[in-house]
Amino acid sequence: MVGVWIDRNADATIQRFVAMNEIRCCFAEKSIAKKWKWYPTIGGQRSYKKPLAVMEIGEDADEVDSRAWFLFERAQLKQNFLGFFKDRLNLYRHLHENNGNIPIADSPDDGQKIVVLSCSTFNIAKVVHEEIGLHKFPFPVWVLIDEWFDTGDLITQAFAAPQKDGNTYELKRLKLNI
Repeated sequence: MVGVWIDRNADATIQRFVAMNEIRCCFAEKSIAKKWKWYPTIGGQRSYKKPLAVMEIGEDADEVDSRAWFLFERAQLKQNFLGFFKDRLNLYRHLHENNGNIPIADSPDDGQKIVVLSCSTFNIAKVVHEEIGLHKFPFPVWVLIDEWFDTGDLITQAFAAPQKDGNTYELKRLKLNI
């Protein structure tokens, strides 16, 4: 039975890891990623569904701790991506409400945590935001858009986040200064 599942889902699983590994390599090449971990334990329990990866950025200096942790999620090709992202974001909301943050193994509880949803196109990211409302969560939710760094743009310019525009929240491109 497991072999049948692997045969049916191997392409989607491989594509997901290839895409995330490309993202990991882009951050490593720019010396932005200080640490990267696949499937980190969250919430202090192994029973919680794990994010695909977590990346630490910034520095822990004597004067100030400027580190932040990006929790990456990416849906598989044939997966209900809206349901997948909604389930993961609701898990993170639960952890945040119970702990005041999203606890990640081997990171301080009070560090800045940013959930990053990896999407292939800006149009898909807009659908995710319109259907889920990324601005409604008690922690930052950003989107990393493949097509923005696949065209040669820097990966630090391939993010979008919900920003208030009048009475609505629109996804707007971010240019990270890291």
